[in-house]
Amino acid sequence: MKKYLCFILAFLIALSCLLASCGDSGPKTGENTPKETAPAEEPADLRYAVEEELPGETYGGKTVNVLMGHFAYKDMYAETENGDILNDAVYYRNRAVEEFLDIRLNVISGGDGIGEAYKAKQSVASSVKAGDDIYDIWMDFQTSMTGASLEKLLHEFDELAYVDLSKPWWDKNAIEGICFGNKIYFATGDVNYTTLATTAMLLFNKNMFQAHGLAFPYDLVRSGKWTYDEFVKYLANMTGDLDGDGKITLGADRFSLTGWQHEIGPNFYTAMGGSYAEKDEDGMPRDIIVSPKSLSAFEKMISLFSDYGAFQNTTGYSDDKNAFKEGRTLFIDVRPMDLEALRDMEDDFGIIPHPKYDEHQENYRQFVRGVGNFVGVPVSCQNPELSSVVIEALAAESYRRVTPAYFDVVLTIKYTRDVESEDMIEIIADNRVYGIELVCFEIGFVFIDLITKKSTDLVSLHEKNAGKIQKELDQTIEMYRD
Repeated sequence: MKKYLCFILAFLIALSCLLASCGDSGPKTGENTPKETAPAEEPADLRYAVEEELPGETYGGKTVNVLMGHFAYKDMYAETENGDILNDAVYYRNRAVEEFLDIRLNVISGGDGIGEAYKAKQSVASSVKAGDDIYDIWMDFQTSMTGASLEKLLHEFDELAYVDLSKPWWDKNAIEGICFGNKIYFATGDVNYTTLATTAMLLFNKNMFQAHGLAFPYDLVRSGKWTYDEFVKYLANMTGDLDGDGKITLGADRFSLTGWQHEIGPNFYTAMGGSYAEKDEDGMPRDIIVSPKSLSAFEKMISLFSDYGAFQNTTGYSDDKNAFKEGRTLFIDVRPMDLEALRDMEDDFGIIPHPKYDEHQENYRQFVRGVGNFVGVPVSCQNPELSSVVIEALAAESYRRVTPAYFDVVLTIKYTRDVESEDMIEIIADNRVYGIELVCFEIGFVFIDLITKKSTDLVSLHEKNAGKIQKELDQTIEMYRD
């Protein structure tokens, strides 16, 4: 039915073979790729038909230190198998790469908890300043990686001889969105499955749809007709004061649409073509926050709140999720990482992408905020060639093992409630959009205030900050032109 369904069976077969062989998780030294051979009677998994191009060397048990930011930790850390399919996919991926290259992966946490996530970047900066060859690979937030590239803390990917960004395990949308000129300092793809976990998507309450005689929007999505105008038809007159206290609160009332304050505005803005930077003819970023296209997307986003009863959650992170679980929200703006909290929800729900601006917009656009994870190599690393071999091997094996586990097993079986949502997740994953994160005009914060005021005056706010915005973009341009 879908291209991914065959991967589930292939993955489980591979996993059972691994368990039966007590850890024989990869081929013997000298083979070209760390993969298993599918049984002859089963259809071959096409993911195994694409091979990484590595030097064929082994490294005598060398330890490779991998530094992880907070959200990125799950991309690499699996101390032992524990029966959880995703954990075990990461575990066996690591073991396969270790055996194939004869290395030992030493996964190092950059700090415990979200409040310490930036300790990893501080550690990299300290090691570079001291000239200490401590970290061979680093995985962290996009915002951390962007800052590190501007501070010249990362090797260019041109220096990573065996990373081939043309391979299917690298996300071309990320390279297009946040790499400028001819230089690439960090990348993402299957090696960072948590980046899919932080991709924007919408859920809708199927019980509420049925109670109000609404048709599920799956066919609109598939036909490319899932647009702003179609979306708002569902929202009209849905928000209501259920407890009659004259106030609209997440704890008691009904909503057309809710979402977390730092995400809901940017997600809809981006989905409808809004952006705060685009590439010029030299591949360098230029400010387009007040371009006609971006302003129109912004105004449509604000209208969700001013005209159609949408509500941004500015209190606790789980408050809007709780309202959705309790059957009081028709739509909710979330990310796949939020699905775990909804496993015990009694009402059924569906998954869909955000709407397009109109039918002339070619693709859906699912925003990956700055907490999406990327991989890079600190300039203090004295053997970037080895780092490149390990990164490419990890990425390829993630493509074969971890993404099928997360996409097919965790998302489409463990969390979703219907077959149609599987198609929707594929659309969401294929249409991810990445954008440069401005520190001086961080759109997640800017939109919170404008949404609260239901103000469409982005132009005046931009004018007040135009100098700072251009200065920050000029710093990026200078870095990428050096």
